[in-house]
Amino acid sequence: MNSHQLSALLDAPKAHSQGAFGTWRGESRWEFSRSWEFLKSEKKWQWFGAFFQNYAIGGALVDLRYATKAFVWVFDRTTQSLVYEASRTLPARLVRVADDTFTRDIAKSSGFSIERPSTNLWEIRIDWEHVNIDINLVSNLAPFTAHCPVQGSPSLHNTTRKEVGLTARGGLRISGVFHELGLGHGLLDHSHGFMARETSWLWAMGSDAEQRLGFNAIQGFNADLENCVWAEGEIYAFDRATVEVGEAFCAVKSNCGALDLRMDIEGIRREDVDLKLVRSVYKQPLGVWNGTLLGQTVALPGVAEDHFARW
Repeated sequence: MNSHQLSALLDAPKAHSQGAFGTWRGESRWEFSRSWEFLKSEKKWQWFGAFFQNYAIGGALVDLRYATKAFVWVFDRTTQSLVYEASRTLPARLVRVADDTFTRDIAKSSGFSIERPSTNLWEIRIDWEHVNIDINLVSNLAPFTAHCPVQGSPSLHNTTRKEVGLTARGGLRISGVFHELGLGHGLLDHSHGFMARETSWLWAMGSDAEQRLGFNAIQGFNADLENCVWAEGEIYAFDRATVEVGEAFCAVKSNCGALDLRMDIEGIRREDVDLKLVRSVYKQPLGVWNGTLLGQTVALPGVAEDHFARW
């Protein structure tokens, strides 16, 4: 199979049902039962990334049910240094994440909100100590939704919505100094699922809002169902990807030839939390993916991730 044989995704159904695994263009409502078996393993998060000429900014709001988490980072691309990083592990209910993205209030915690006031507009507001961030993301491409089985469990499932190619605009105030960010490229990941006790993945994502190109690739998670590329207004699924997350560079390559990319790392955000019963080891490099996507030479700002969680 080569990249020219990829098929465009079909439109997403109005709602998922357990066992209806697959990948669709667009988004779908979350409609699943919440039995005790599911509740004890339910996880939700909304992550964002925004790449500007001088800065890259990212963060997430996470609801693990028994605890919640919020983190934010700001990376100066001119000095290649992480100039702000904060992570808060909070009690249950202090971070709220919506079941799906069919609402204005996507995710919220003290001083950190991600809202969707209209279909094509996302607003990210962060007011934490030493940092104020105000970013708008405007959609240019349809998202995809993948409803995936969980390895080792016949009853668990996970749904993820990924969107790339958003136009980013905003401002950053850090340590009292304001920076106009100009135009940039945005990335979004909303996930809601019932995870295995130990979960790990290698992930890569990148896009160019002006060229309306992007990709999402995964290894070791979600049964390869979130492997997709965006081009010319369409979303195409591909079968498998190899993702390498190193210290100096990252690489991602699909078995079908749809993409072959390498990132020379500009910076890395790391976090290692060890509470014995709960453990998270997280590494997220960022930079620009260079190589080919559907045979076209590209340069796509984005991230990679190597994550292990016991939760």
